[in-house]
Amino acid sequence: MTDDDALWSAFLTFIEQAPAVQIPAVLFEGFRDQMIAEGVPSERATQSIRAIISMAVTRRDWSAPMFDRIYACSKPGFSTQPNAFLVEASAGRRPGTALDIAMGQGRNALYLASRGWKVTGFDVSREGVAAARQAAAQRDLNVE
Repeated sequence: MTDDDALWSAFLTFIEQAPAVQIPAVLFEGFRDQMIAEGVPSERATQSIRAIISMAVTRRDWSAPMFDRIYACSKPGFSTQPNAFLVEASAGRRPGTALDIAMGQGRNALYLASRGWKVTGFDVSREGVAAARQAAAQRDLNVE
């Protein structure tokens, strides 16, 4: 195992145990703070975070736990309203079938379903899918 692999593994472990956050930057800051608390010099911890950010571009195993931490947050750090382009593009169209890729908490899937569309969505985050299912049930909408 390389030093990068060990650093990445420690970061993944941190994410999986971290509390809910609004934005990904908080996870990076939290991991940096943890390294410093464990005795890593501040400059070295900052360099490690830069390395992790560079690795995150090519490694995909962090996105599901990271988004789980974000979607578990009671106040998301992003819009919960449907995408404006989607609203405009679907206006006046007869409802049909839609696939919502990377649906997160389902803001776009819920919007389309509320307008009569048959919607299937998926996401890497179990928390996001669970939130979308719960919101659909509360609004009596059918989203697969």
